[in-house]
Amino acid sequence: MFLQIVKVLNFLSRYLLVIIAYVFLINIIIRSKREDQYFKYLISGSDDEQNQYSGEDDEEDEEYYGIQSKWDLLFLIIIFNIISFLILALKHSPTDKKTLIFCALLCGAHIFCYVVLTVLFKYMDKYILLIYQFLTNIGLVMLYRLNYDLAFKQLEHFIVAIAVFAAGYAAFKTFKTAYKYGMFYVIVSIVLLIATLIFGSEKGGAKNWIIVNGYGFQPSEVIKLLIVLAVSSFVTKYHSFKKLLPAFVFIAFTILISLFQRDLGSALLYFLISLIIVYTSTSNIIYLLGSGAFITLGSIISFYLFSHVRRRVYAWRNPWADASGGGYQIIQSLIAIAWGGFFGTGYGRGFPHYIPVVTTDFIFSAICEEFGVLTVIAIIMMYLYFIIRGLNLAAKVENKFNSLVAVGIVSTIGIQAFVIIGGVTKLIPLTGITLPFISYGGSSFIVTSGFMGILENIYSSNHRAMLTERKVYLADRGSEG
Repeated sequence: MFLQIVKVLNFLSRYLLVIIAYVFLINIIIRSKREDQYFKYLISGSDDEQNQYSGEDDEEDEEYYGIQSKWDLLFLIIIFNIISFLILALKHSPTDKKTLIFCALLCGAHIFCYVVLTVLFKYMDKYILLIYQFLTNIGLVMLYRLNYDLAFKQLEHFIVAIAVFAAGYAAFKTFKTAYKYGMFYVIVSIVLLIATLIFGSEKGGAKNWIIVNGYGFQPSEVIKLLIVLAVSSFVTKYHSFKKLLPAFVFIAFTILISLFQRDLGSALLYFLISLIIVYTSTSNIIYLLGSGAFITLGSIISFYLFSHVRRRVYAWRNPWADASGGGYQIIQSLIAIAWGGFFGTGYGRGFPHYIPVVTTDFIFSAICEEFGVLTVIAIIMMYLYFIIRGLNLAAKVENKFNSLVAVGIVSTIGIQAFVIIGGVTKLIPLTGITLPFISYGGSSFIVTSGFMGILENIYSSNHRAMLTERKVYLADRGSEG
């Protein structure tokens, strides 16, 4: 009887988890749209609209336009956890208490994250925060299924990441002249690159780790942030090619060093981030065409110069030609994705351990297998909505440096998601980049959380500016009356 109940629960959970993911996503999209509409009317509407939202009955206005507590969305994340871990715990006899303890700790960490950050930073975009929490959550849920030791470590990283999130927010708020220190960001980046080249250790074929007393750290993750700040700083202050030349030399240097370290993913990421920021600022087609020629030439040279580049290209073109060697990873990934179908095999009922490096590069494939294609479509849509919302914010921000930093942050996360998802689904050649917020990794997750803190600060600054504009407008109307 007990086994039959467990089977029924497992069957139902496959559909319930998909439903929860889509209810969360649809609520995020609809309610954030209503909030944006409210502020649009509030700030830039007609006189009648401004009068309608005069602040005399803010509570009713906010309730009507969906500006209310987001606790129900956080509750969906917690329900997702309870269903997932309960199914996993009931598979064992007696019930696995360690699984239930991890579930309780994870739910507590999410509540702590939401409460602390929303209390400390009143005007932050709670929808971006909730997307961050949902993606982090599904990564931790999957990691526990794959390796509970790594899951507990990642949970520790999550707690640290909350502090880094807050620190990124506070730091960007404090240093209002961050755009002046472009050369400082360049020098620190070069020091980190050279230090990695000299003292770095090789992992997964790339020499991009510095290990001290058993603790590993990837300087390339910090360099991503420094490149965003450095390039944004240069194009904010300068426009001519001559004055931007040091920035272009710096970008080329970071790419070349990364190639020598066999860190193809970082090299591609550095290039694309820089290109997007420069083109966004200048709209100069010559830079776009020149960068295209540069990356094409660089790709051809890398193909003939580095054997590991050739292996990855060959594995991408026809993995079955070397099914037990270079093509083994991508073949196992594709089998896992196909095996999961639309609704997945069910949490804890797949075979993700057959996939190599499943906790980092190929965690997306494991999620596909056990949670299904429909769930990962929801995940992809969350990334897309995050990108759209971030770029929309960048377009509204009047401070050019802040706007370009927002573009850089959103581009970094979006490119990483596209490159790794494209790699494990054989859309493009595979590169060693983690899936933001989901893959295991302390350096990547913590630094990306710092990215999110900076982005939230840019949102908050813009939000406060809008509210200040509203108060001035209402004061002027009052004096005229």
